[in-house]
Amino acid sequence: MNSSILKLSLSFLICSVVLAGPPYSPSPVIEKIVWAPVDTVVRRATGSDNLPVTWADDDAIYITWGDGWGFEPKVPKKLSMGFARVIGEPSNFKGVNIRSTAEQYGCGRSGRKGWGLISVDGVLYLWMGHADQHSGQSQLAWSFDHARTWTFADWKFSQFGLMGFVNFGKDNDQARDDYVYSYSHNGTLADTPADSFILMRVPKNRIIERKA
Repeated sequence: MNSSILKLSLSFLICSVVLAGPPYSPSPVIEKIVWAPVDTVVRRATGSDNLPVTWADDDAIYITWGDGWGFEPKVPKKLSMGFARVIGEPSNFKGVNIRSTAEQYGCGRSGRKGWGLISVDGVLYLWMGHADQHSGQSQLAWSFDHARTWTFADWKFSQFGLMGFVNFGKDNDQARDDYVYSYSHNGTLADTPADSFILMRVPKNRIIERKA
């Protein structure tokens, strides 16, 4: 493309965006975002990804990690879903891998992943994605012993490919009602685009019930 035409096209595009204005009204709550200085960023569990987190009743942070080996000392075999406990302050924290029979193997679409975690009344709840091992379906699991053992629901959501939980405070103790909230993009597969999100809720004492 001729450089003058390219410049003209870019100028027109920029002007169009400015004239159109922002697509949504400014948030009345969020005034600005301030990024932490680069030299304060601490990286651990390198080589692992996903990392949904929740703040549990014992004051520790629990996570799942995917497609990796977790924290040092790393697990010997790569997992598609592992578990860990994080303690300490942001500037000096420590992550400890939790070995569990619920660990998952595989990679990419064929490996089951942890998409969402929440702690409610001392119980950890997990949304596991890629439940069909083809990037689809979400399955619920729960743990009464801080991620060492898990029970998996005998049902799955085939409609939602990537579900998460909305956390609010330690053990979700800042929740404004008696519901637990989950969300998903409006798609059956975890790694496909969607143009909307779905918010859903369940009474906190009936989380494991599909019909609730």
